[in-house]
Parts: sequence; structure tokens; C-alpha cells
Amino acid sequence: MIGKSYPLFPLSDMVFFPRVILPLHIFENRYQIMIKDMLALPENERLICITQLMANNKPNHIATIGKIIHHQSLTDGRSNIVLHGIQTVEIEELNDTITPYKQGKIINIRPEYWENENNKTTLTDKLLHSMNEFSKRSRIIVEDLNKIPAEDLLNGIIFTLQLSPLDKQQLLNEQKLNIRLEELIKILNNIGYYTKYIPDNEIERGTN
Repeated sequence: MIGKSYPLFPLSDMVFFPRVILPLHIFENRYQIMIKDMLALPENERLICITQLMANNKPNHIATIGKIIHHQSLTDGRSNIVLHGIQTVEIEELNDTITPYKQGKIINIRPEYWENENNKTTLTDKLLHSMNEFSKRSRIIVEDLNKIPAEDLLNGIIFTLQLSPLDKQQLLNEQKLNIRLEELIKILNNIGYYTKYIPDNEIERGTN
């Protein structure tokens, strides 16, 4: 993968993570061409690099490679695709490409790893507790999170939370999953901190 070039799909309000699913609606002409080029390849080579578009209109150099796992053609060349996050990488934008869409060369693989596998279960339990408390404050229903692998749970929560792209990018930049998890717990414990949790039975009693 290092040294190879892949299509770049910069998104200003989106940070993509490994192990998560991302549906996208493709409508711009240059990205319609990109999808057409990708669909001409074997299924295991249909890879796109999703990167955050920064304020200077340049793609962030830390990005995530996603594989097209579903495609639906629409009218006028538009399409819906679904990406599965594969790997975080460091990219270098290529300026001499002949395609109408940007391309980037992979200059480094950024594996995600646990600094200490022995404390993964303890940290995951802390994350589940923080998510439970957060769901009470925000009244967001979450179920069966304990059945999700720790890595999928961690990246999935970050991806779905309404955090700023900058906050998400900073979390993506951290390769050590234990540190990423601890930072996420801090964020969860602060979200909705000033919202008092009132059990449903007290709300019902108050309206009678």
C-alpha cells in the first residue's frame, strides 16, 4: 500500500474511521468519474481515501482508506455508495494527476494498537459506563454495546457522536487506542454535563 496512489475524497464536515460504515451520495461530476473508475477495478481494489478538507482547502494528511462494499446507480450519473473503513494512513497529495478528482500517495501506514492489551477490558468497561451515563443525560437509547468488539465500539462512538470535525480528527490522529479511548471518555463525561438526569417515573409523576 505504501507508495501507491488512491483517489482522494475530501469532506469538510466528515472524519472517517477504520471499522465503521459510511454511506455517501455521489453527485459531483468529478466524483461520478471517480466511482466509475473504481467500479472498473476488481472488488478488493475499489479503495478510496477519505480525508478531512481543512480551512486552507487542502486535504488533511491523516486519512482513512475505505473500501466500496455497495453501489447503487441513480439517474444522471449520480450514485449511492457504502464504504467500510479499512486503515488509517498518512498521505501526500499528488498535483500532477490526469484525473479530474484529487489523488494521494500513501507515504505511511498508521496502525491502531493497544499500548497494553491487559487493560483493554478495564478501559472498555469504563467506556461502557460513560456511555450509559451519557445516554441518561441525553436520553439517547443505546443497547447491546457490550457485544461490540472494543475497537469497533471505540471508533463507532467517535464517528457517530456530534463532535466537531477538529475533535474527531485529533482522535483519529492518535494511534494508541487506549489513549484515544481515555480521551473519548473525557469528552463523554463532559457532554450534557449541565443537563440533569430525571428518571422517567419522576417526569410522569410531575405531569399528573
